[in-house]
Amino acid sequence: HLFAEFDGAGVDADRLERAVNQVVARHDMLRAAFDDTGRQRILPQPPRPVFSVVDLREATGDLDIELERTRDRMSHQLLDTASGSVVEFVLTLLPDGRHRLHLDVDMLAADAMSYRKVLDDLATAYETDAPLQAIGYTFREYLAEKGDHVSPEEYATAKQWWEAKEPTLPDTPTLPSIPEDRRAEPDRSVRYHHQLGPAEKDRLYAIAYDNGITPAVTFAAVFSEVIARWSTHQRFLLNVPLFNREPVHTNIDEVVGDFTNSVLIDADATHTESMIERGRRLQKELHDCAGHAAYEGLDVLRDLGRIRGSAVTPSLVFTSGLGFGELFSDRVRGLFGEPVWILSQGPQVDLDAQVVELDGGLLVNWDVRR
Repeated sequence: HLFAEFDGAGVDADRLERAVNQVVARHDMLRAAFDDTGRQRILPQPPRPVFSVVDLREATGDLDIELERTRDRMSHQLLDTASGSVVEFVLTLLPDGRHRLHLDVDMLAADAMSYRKVLDDLATAYETDAPLQAIGYTFREYLAEKGDHVSPEEYATAKQWWEAKEPTLPDTPTLPSIPEDRRAEPDRSVRYHHQLGPAEKDRLYAIAYDNGITPAVTFAAVFSEVIARWSTHQRFLLNVPLFNREPVHTNIDEVVGDFTNSVLIDADATHTESMIERGRRLQKELHDCAGHAAYEGLDVLRDLGRIRGSAVTPSLVFTSGLGFGELFSDRVRGLFGEPVWILSQGPQVDLDAQVVELDGGLLVNWDVRR
């Protein structure tokens, strides 16, 4: 799930609740229930209210303690996706007209690009009295039609390519960690982050492009180098999600859902070479793997499990949001406030590294199981 908080002022609680209800009504996947087999059902409405208000305008105690209580509950909660609870909005009203908006979305229902769409629609619904327009297309229809856009020949070629590659793939990295049964808080994560300003971003992009390497691969190469420094083996599997919406409908960009497909990259830091050479080699590997993504990452993992006799879990993830624009639009930030806290967690993920565009620069995050 992806949890975020925004600090601002002037939001009207009743108007925001109406906007939330409109957004949930517009997007089927915000009313989706998931059973143990992965089957999804769209409910007419969520099983319980998705919006609530915490009024601290007259509070006399320590506001930080109250705000931390909400953050602690929401940032590490497991939403009841089986019953159809996949999203929660909480508005905390503070003195002097200030507020904090807390938003948690289970990423079974919405990927990072969809998360942005939820916020943009929330801003639209909040600003206008007119109801949000129907999309005329659903994520269910997308899944049903997606297979029509991959020919049997393309799928067979990709499957054959991966089956030839799978026996040569490395293991997942082995990092120094406390065994899970000895961890005090095995389900807790902590975020480390670093921001690059616009000038630093421009300089980095210029150097990367001058050397024929994309900025996303530049970050992936540096990340892989750091992991190799601490892993017991310097060649390992890296899980890289791809945000791949097939243009099957004119309104596909309006749809909320999980469009991600992971590719498993062979990150090899065993050889002595320059970072430019390493980046170019990693870029070729990424392009080769992504070019055969018709056979999806989950299929590859199943194959590896059969080959090796036990489940293979790529617990390190590198996610690039570069090229998709700012994570939070100016309009969203103007209405609801500045993002002050973001945290993502995924099952069986020990370290999720992300790079996104923010404030004209770049934000690098590590979400790490504590």
